[in-house]
Amino acid sequence: CDGIFLVLLYLMIENLNMRETLFVN
Repeated sequence: CDGIFLVLLYLMIENLNMRETLFVN
């Protein structure tokens, strides 16, 4: 089952988005 990998990928993307927003702000 690749559900775990999808969750990890989603979390990684969320972290990158948060970092980008923090850097922009």
